[in-house]
Amino acid sequence: MLNVSDIERSLNFYEGALGLELISSRDVVQQWRWAHLRLGACDLMLSESGGPGAGTTAVDPSADDTWPAIYYYYTDDVAALHEDIRRKGFRASDLRVSAYGMREFELRDPDGYVLWFGQAINEPSAS
Repeated sequence: MLNVSDIERSLNFYEGALGLELISSRDVVQQWRWAHLRLGACDLMLSESGGPGAGTTAVDPSADDTWPAIYYYYTDDVAALHEDIRRKGFRASDLRVSAYGMREFELRDPDGYVLWFGQAINEPSAS
């Protein structure tokens, strides 16, 4: 579950960029400011928390040098996912090959959470 500053903005991001489907009802989203999303075997919950500090984030989503946490997702076709996300206008990093045998890229959500997507490969790293 990710704490988000604006549930509607986050829903637009996760549905638009990654194709997750809203499982919870829109009534629940509106009443509880909580959402359950799914894509295949991947489930994600979002919560727009109230109380002190509500509406603020712990990270600056425009800062490319902070790593509050990394959420890593394995995919069967990372290149196609990367192309689709960029085609939709979202700012994803370039594809790279890691020293640990993954082709991967990263994307930040509207609250600055770092999402990495990777696929195991058998080719040497460029670095």
